[in-house]
Amino acid sequence: MIVVSQRRRKIFNLALFAFSAGVAAVGVYMLYLYFNPSLSDLFWDLFTGVRNQRLLYALFAFLIAIYPVILFSRSKPVVEYKTVTVLKCYGCGYREVRDFHRGDYVFKKIGACKACDSERYISAIYSVPISKVEEKEEEY
Repeated sequence: MIVVSQRRRKIFNLALFAFSAGVAAVGVYMLYLYFNPSLSDLFWDLFTGVRNQRLLYALFAFLIAIYPVILFSRSKPVVEYKTVTVLKCYGCGYREVRDFHRGDYVFKKIGACKACDSERYISAIYSVPISKVEEKEEEY
């Protein structure tokens, strides 16, 4: 997962807004030329059809201006993680999952097993998304 700093994201959004505003300004200018042609433009339009092309350019400019704003304006969901510690017993293989405590490390001896009085140790430490933790808690 790539974490982008808030400052970079603001700069990117500002640049995206500037680009979209510039392209939209070109579209507005093309619409202006379409609806308010000069006399020479009307004369040359009889032979070239440039006036209709301006309307098409204006529509494309608006589409190009709106697309990045729609694409990048959606906020990405932030996934929160919870770190858990897996405890195992040397004797009976009893397995227990609990919240991570500061100072935990793999193969650290924790104490006696509740079932067989053998030594327990930390077999794994990992992070899981909080939504998956909630699903597992509902299963039990």
